[in-house]
Amino acid sequence: MGEPPYHFRVRKADPEKVFAGDFSLSERETYDNLFFEAMNCYNDLWARQESIVNDYNRLNKPNQSVLYTSLDGSTTLVEADVNEGELFFMICYKRKKPIRFSDCSRFVAFDELTEVENLKRYVIFNLLRNEFVREFPKTYDKQSQYCLSSNIAEHFFIGEGVDAIQYPSVKGLVAYNIAIFWE
Repeated sequence: MGEPPYHFRVRKADPEKVFAGDFSLSERETYDNLFFEAMNCYNDLWARQESIVNDYNRLNKPNQSVLYTSLDGSTTLVEADVNEGELFFMICYKRKKPIRFSDCSRFVAFDELTEVENLKRYVIFNLLRNEFVREFPKTYDKQSQYCLSSNIAEHFFIGEGVDAIQYPSVKGLVAYNIAIFWE
């Protein structure tokens, strides 16, 4: 894999549930000794435990643990809708070994197929990929659509030995996300 070995994730913090500190730092300083109520144990740094995943999300089903990451910190901030002045916790993971992933962001034509066969694959690929990046209005019930994208991922992109899915930024950035599946 030619990508850097780093993955990023952001968790927003409720200012009323942040303990400690003088909040009068200058623009260039960072908070390095705050305690986030929602980040109080080792497991809070990873994907949610299967037992507490009750709903579908972009690529997971209920009771399935998926760690959603981006390949750079700025993409993570945009995708998490972090606004100026909001507190957040940014996590940087470093891979210790390569990840075997399905790439849902770049189409690859096969030389052994005809142009027409590759064109058909290209149309299907784009239809499937677009389900992973679809944005919904805040008032939309996302469960039905997430059920569809989760099933597409399972049936078309997750095969034997696949640890993750790489897909385009949901916010339309020229960047990628990686959803890592845990056994």
